[in-house]
Amino acid sequence: MSALTLFATHSTLTSLNTELKLPPDLTIGALKKKLMSFCGTDPAMMHLSLLDAAGVLLGELADDSATLEAVGAVDGCKVHITDLDPASALGDADDLAAVPKVELSDEAAAERKEKFSSFKTAKAKPVVDEEHMAELAAPIAVGTTCEVAPGGKRGTVRYVGKIPEIAPGWWVGVEYNEPVGKNDGSVKGTRYFTCAAETGGFVRPDKAMGTWSDGL
Repeated sequence: MSALTLFATHSTLTSLNTELKLPPDLTIGALKKKLMSFCGTDPAMMHLSLLDAAGVLLGELADDSATLEAVGAVDGCKVHITDLDPASALGDADDLAAVPKVELSDEAAAERKEKFSSFKTAKAKPVVDEEHMAELAAPIAVGTTCEVAPGGKRGTVRYVGKIPEIAPGWWVGVEYNEPVGKNDGSVKGTRYFTCAAETGGFVRPDKAMGTWSDGL
């Protein structure tokens, strides 16, 4: 399984732009712990966003159990860390002793806590159930040609169904025309279809376009 090359940026550490080599099956929760060693932000105070190489938002990484592969991360993507800790507003200050300290009243502290809680709730990702994207998966037939976003990689649908090894809901297994995939049709020891190494991949139904969606 080839490693992904991603770049990490940070909301307050503006100088941070770290290149990371990560396994596709790394969970978002494990990624947060790894990122902590680079930025110092507590994983519980991180909100992660996935962007493409051009900086276009691809999605919010709010499900700690999801894998990088499952959320659609590919080489060159950026993982942006939003630090939710109010104390981090100091940014890159080199001399913290020189930064004026702000004393909050009990009322102001309570108001800030409430705003922080509301922010986290607004960013929370809905729980994915077992039938997630079932309607989008229904018209997709094994053996049909498809194009996978982002990137427009072309291939053939080899599997449509659930993959509990990745995350709940419905998935599409694709055999790519070129070695641009992440596996050989298997996930964590379970085989869903067979293809050459690095020509297989699994994506959500909304990422696969074909004749059923007028995408090709």
